[in-house]
Amino acid sequence: MVVMEVQRREKDDLRRDIDFLIKQAEPRGDHLQINQERVAKLSCAIGEKLGFDLDTLRGLRMAAMLHDIGMVTIPVEMLDKPHKLSDVEFDHLRKHPQTGFEMLKHVEFPWPIADIILQHHEHFDGTGYPFGLTDTEICDEAKIIAVADSVEAITAIRPYRPAAPLSEALFEIESKSGRLYDPDVVEALLRLVSNGKLYLKGCSWE
Repeated sequence: MVVMEVQRREKDDLRRDIDFLIKQAEPRGDHLQINQERVAKLSCAIGEKLGFDLDTLRGLRMAAMLHDIGMVTIPVEMLDKPHKLSDVEFDHLRKHPQTGFEMLKHVEFPWPIADIILQHHEHFDGTGYPFGLTDTEICDEAKIIAVADSVEAITAIRPYRPAAPLSEALFEIESKSGRLYDPDVVEALLRLVSNGKLYLKGCSWE
């Protein structure tokens, strides 16, 4: 009974920590208000298509909800600029995966959340950041979030451009399958569309 009570308290403590972290990770720019939830929903849909079990899906959702927590160090004015970032600003923005990793690396999640966050901007062919990892060096969850985050980014309104239709996002991602994105993840995304789980009307997908 004592061991069970300790385990229950540990789970309660972890749940409180997670709730706090998600609160801290709330998007800071107006154009990012629904980013986390949309990325998490799409990531889990892709993970389910790939046969992830329930526990792995829970970890995937948690990582997707926290994937941009490192953005808390980025000035809001920079995120809400009505035009594209300068090279210096973009270099600063590219540090957010490492920042997120540093924030979370000591939190004892049941899943490798910090590593997933660190890798979510790595590319299949090694051209991503921060370390230029390739294919099998990148964890599956990070590969999924990379695709889901790209779909969300393309189909969301930004201060410097309007939202693109989902069809444009799918074309962009499919054309870079095997280069930026894992082909299996891209195929799972396309199967979601063909099965009617996503819709080809603007950014109305759920």
